[in-house]
Formats: sequence, C-alpha cells, structure tokens
Amino acid sequence: MNNDDKIRDFLNEPQIPEELSPERIREMLEKEAPVKKRAGIKKTAMRITAGAAACAVICGGAVYAGKNGMISRDGGSSASEESSEMSSAEELAELAPYMSSASDYAEVYQLFQKSHEKNQKKIEADRRKYSGSYTNSAVYDHETEDAEESFSAEAPAMNSDEIGIDESEGYGSGPEETTPDFSETHDQEEGVREADKVKTDGKYIYYLTNTYDEERECPASYLRIAEAKDGEFIGSNTLDLTPEVGADEAITEVSAFDMYVYDDMIAIIGTTYNYHDIDELEDEIPYYNYWGKSQCFVSFYTTGMEPELIGTYYQDGYFSDVRIAPDGYMYLLSNYGTRSFEEVDEENVEQYIPVCGLADECEVMPAEDILMPDDCIEPTEYLNYTVVTSFDLNTPGEFAVASQKALAGCSGNIYCSADNLYTTIGYEDTSITRIAIGGGEITPMASGTVEGYVNDQFSMSEYNGYFRVATTRQKWNESGNFITDMFGIPRSTEYVSDNMVYVLDLDMNQVGYIDNFGKNETIKSVNFSGDLAYVVTYERTDPLFAIDLSDPTNPLITDSFKILGYSSYMEKWDEGLLFGFGADADANGVETGVKAVMFDNSDPENLQEVGKISFNSNYSYDDYSGYWVSSPAQWDRKALLLAPEKNLICIPLNYNDHTYDSETDTYNYRSWSEIAFLAYENGDFTLRAELELGDYVDPVDRAVYIGDYIYALSGKKFTAIDYYSLDVTDTIEF
Repeated sequence: MNNDDKIRDFLNEPQIPEELSPERIREMLEKEAPVKKRAGIKKTAMRITAGAAACAVICGGAVYAGKNGMISRDGGSSASEESSEMSSAEELAELAPYMSSASDYAEVYQLFQKSHEKNQKKIEADRRKYSGSYTNSAVYDHETEDAEESFSAEAPAMNSDEIGIDESEGYGSGPEETTPDFSETHDQEEGVREADKVKTDGKYIYYLTNTYDEERECPASYLRIAEAKDGEFIGSNTLDLTPEVGADEAITEVSAFDMYVYDDMIAIIGTTYNYHDIDELEDEIPYYNYWGKSQCFVSFYTTGMEPELIGTYYQDGYFSDVRIAPDGYMYLLSNYGTRSFEEVDEENVEQYIPVCGLADECEVMPAEDILMPDDCIEPTEYLNYTVVTSFDLNTPGEFAVASQKALAGCSGNIYCSADNLYTTIGYEDTSITRIAIGGGEITPMASGTVEGYVNDQFSMSEYNGYFRVATTRQKWNESGNFITDMFGIPRSTEYVSDNMVYVLDLDMNQVGYIDNFGKNETIKSVNFSGDLAYVVTYERTDPLFAIDLSDPTNPLITDSFKILGYSSYMEKWDEGLLFGFGADADANGVETGVKAVMFDNSDPENLQEVGKISFNSNYSYDDYSGYWVSSPAQWDRKALLLAPEKNLICIPLNYNDHTYDSETDTYNYRSWSEIAFLAYENGDFTLRAELELGDYVDPVDRAVYIGDYIYALSGKKFTAIDYYSLDVTDTIEF
C-alpha cells in the first residue's frame, strides 16, 4: 500500500479522534500559528483561517476545486481594504521601507546586527529541520520566518519591473554638412536613455572593450574610436580608460561596461578593483576590504577623436545600472556589500557605510543619506546597499553631482520611467520601492511587496498612473503535516512554480492581479505595450500569453500561443507585429540553437506566428563531433541591431566546431563569429547574408548603421559593409 492509499484510508475512517476534530485543530492553530510580518500587507488572519481550513479538509475529506486555464481574478478588494486602513501618508510611511533616513550610523549598525542575528537563527532552524526527522513539537516552520508555504488563496504580494529607455544622442559639434541617419540604442521607455558599450553620433563610432593588459599584468578597458564616412574609416584612436584615483594610484583593474554620448560629453561607466593588502592600507584608507576595494565609477570625457578627461566620480560597489531621465539628469546605481558582520567594527563606519565622491574627495556618506528598510530585512551576514547618485548634465561639456542616497539592505533589478525609479529586492517575495527622480532629487515615495521574483527590467512598466510587474513564484510544496507524521507517513516535497502579473497604484497598493498561468514554467521575457502585456514562460515549449490590462482591477488572459523554444527578448517591430529572439529547442525542451520569430499580435485574442528563422547546432553525441551555435544576444539584448525603419536585423552568432577526423582519430577545433543579416517581408524572414567576421578571441558582438552602411564591431576590428550589396567596403584594426 503506498502513501496515497494510506492517506485515503485514513480520510475515509468514520471515527475521528476528538483531539483531531476541526474545532480542536482550529484552537491549536490560533494559539500557535506564527504571524509573518510583511511590509504594507496584512495576512495573518487569512493564514490562520487557511491553515484551519486545510486541516478540516484533511480530517473531513473535503475536496478543493480550482480554476485552470484562462484565469482572471479581481485583486482589488484586498488592496482597497488595506488602503482604507491607511488614512494618511504618514501611516504608509511607517509601514513602507526606505521612507526614512538613518538618524545616525549606530542605527545602521543595529540594522546590520539584527540581520546577522536573524541569519544565525535561520541557520540553526535549517540545521534542525534538515538534519533530523520531523516531530510533533511543531519545530519545523514556526521557528523560521522563511517557512515553506503552499500557494496561498489570498492575493499575492507586489513585485517590480525593469528599466527601459529611449535615447537620442546629441551630435556634438559636427561639421556643417548634413549628418546621415544612424542607429541608436533601443530604450524601453520613451525619453529615458539607456547606455551601451557602443554609441555613434553619425560621425564617430565609440566602442568599449575589456581585455588583458600585458604590461600591467591585469585586466584593463579601452575606448576604440573610429571616424566613419560613406563606408570608409577616415581615422582611429584608442583611449586607455584606467581612471585616476587621487591619493591611491594603484588601481590594478578596471572594467568599463556602458557609456553615453550626451551634450558634448562621453560618459564611461564601470567598476574599478583594487587588491591592496588591507594591513598595509588600514591606517591610510581604512574602508578597504581585505579582499580589495571595488568602486563603481563614471568618467566624463570630451567627444571626438582625442577625448580629454573632464572628471571622474566614484561610489562604493559594483556597477548595477544607469539611466538619463528626460530632464537631463543621470542616475548611477551600484550594489555595495560590506564585510561579514563578525569582521565589522562598529566604530569604524567606513567598513559598513558606502563611500562616494570625486577622485580626490571620496567621503563616507552622511547618515541622513542612508535610507532605512523596515524590520523585514533579509537574514544575511553581509549588509548590502543600492547606492544611487544623480548628476546634472544640462550644461554641455559639464557635469555636477546633484544628490545621493543609499538604500540599506537592498540590491536587485531596477526600472526607470520618466519620473520614477523602482528598485526591487527579494526572491520568494520581492520588495519594491518607488523613488521620485524629478530634477535630480532622489525621494522615496512608497513601497510594497509582491510574491515571486522579477526576471529583468522588461518585467516592469509604469503606464497611466499604474505600475505593472510580472513575477515568477517558485516554492517547495510539502505533502503531509503533523497528522500524517503521527501515523508514520513520510512527508514528500514537490517543486512547483507559476507566474503572475500585478497592477499597483503609485502608492504601491495592489489594484489587481492575475496568477496561476504558465504552471511549472518560469518567465523568460515580457513586453508591455500600452494596455497589453505579452509574457513568455518556458519549460519545454514557449507559451506566449497576451494579457489585457485595460481594467487594472481585473487583468485577463486573452490568448496563449505555444511554439518550441523560447524568446528571451521581445520588441515591437511594427503595428501588429512583435519580434522575439531567444533559444530554439526540440520537443523535449533541449535547446538546439538560436531563433528569431515574428508574432502577429494585431488581435490579442488570436496570436499567430508569422515568421521564424533558426540557426541550429549540428552536433552528434555518438562521436562527439559537430558544431554548436549561440549568440551574445541571448543574454544581452543590445547585441541585436533591430532597425525596422531600414528593414534590417543583425544577429551576432558564435560557432564552436569540434570535428572528428576518423583517418587520424583526432578532433579539429575551430571557433568563429558571424553576423546574420535578415529582412522581414511578405510574412517571413529573409536571410540576406551570413558573414564570418571574427574569431573566438575577438568575436563580433555589435553592429550599428550610419546612412547606407553597416559597421560590424569587435574589440580589435571594425568592418564597414554596404547596406544594399552586403559587400565589405573597408576594415580597420586596433
């Protein structure tokens, strides 16, 4: 007899012991059930009731019937009930994280200490939970705040969406002649500019590359510059981006990741790493960690063939993201982690408070610039921060620091609209904070929590006064409880997941939501377009869901469409057409290569595929011979050049060939990179050409166009290609 049979026989027994009656169980739960505090969301009564109901189901043999398939649920009631209890902004501020500044550094240290103590309790609870058998003492989940829960019938919590931006770069002081049209970085939100490793102003091409410096014996970053005209390179230059660092000039590594060309300036953004021995520097620079100092930086240069340094700003941590708002203010974000709590001295504030400033003016951030979370900080041994600094770029050729803030205990995805910056942190639950950014100010306005985690910036969107966010909820569901324990029936666990889209108002109150779609799949990409959301989930196939958000209180799935593989990125191609790019796969969910797909979304109730092209691997596991194909655009969507205005799609491809030679019984290895040039016409893709342009040491990973020429770019070589014939017209090597 298996476990299911045992439970079924038990449930069918006509006699139920008095101590196991629903009434007695309810009394016990009301006494012992823990109250799990969440920011801005009250759940306790519903959880206790749900627990009692679950026990009643077990004892009474009741049946729960759920809705499957296309599900819509009005989530507005719980939000309105909660908001009615908050009669003022002050009450909201008391509940929400990051609404108040630290009074002094001691308050930050106490936060760190509390997080450390929580972590120690969690470690001990996990040790007892997983090192022995379950008992009737109810030790399991009552002793930890991270208890495993089955999916709740209540409205899920709130989550966040990622940043997107629109960018039209300034030309600088170019020649009198007309500047040809040129490609720009695709921005998620109109007017909010995103950075990339390549920029062009129609005259110069700027490209960031990270390589190894043989002379200094460490990684280094360089800016490759080429002047291009009519498919020819007129000149070139390379700029060493190792920044000056004031008193300590021994920066050993620099990695530059992103840049802008804006108002006669080039802004280079990245991270510096210094691996000095802390014992040697403890007196002079006490905030160096023993493994080295990491600081995010932005260096401003003049434009042109010979850029000159204007100035460099530093802030603790690794570079996270950057945006330029429509009003000309840039917001730089870094993620900073301290030493472990056991290694921190409370009096030495440089060990747990971020340091920021110009190259020779770095100082510990004032306590009033440290924004504090509520009591729900995650258990951890390391205190994390999201550090945000704004810069005024409204004077051409100049920059000025406008404001700075650090969110203690926060690190995660961000999303930026024209007026607000949204930060997220969490996995099982995600905390979202809305920060107003008008005029360079960094002002926290509201916070809330949703269930699940956010995939990337495109999972979030602000539209018509609402914030929309798509999340994936993953948990271990446990079958059994203290009743089955009493009968000696072992517990079993099952990993389950589903997906959700929330709609929040700008006070971060839940207005509506929809959940339970893409069961046992995870979100791979999201595209918000007005009142519609398109969500791709994946396990073995690629379901594309169309979700109508026109009624924020009642989101509706209007259609779903399944194909093999999945899209890791989606972008509007034209009215009624949605471009997707990602991994191709077979019927078993095994990835076989990369693909581009076009969806007809002109009717959200009838999604259709209207074009697909694949670049698949040809590899045999019989003799371990053949080639694999991949694309950097699978993890970096900016590697794609999508230009509907020219009917041009450029996809960088990397090939790795391991060919078996039976005559010599050896393998021949070869790796190379290509760019595939596509057009979309008459309802399908056309492969115009596939040019081999680089090798595994120097792969091509970007392309731009200027006028009627395409420029394929790698760290050591630029290639000019005629748009019409796709013939190579010029090359330049660095």
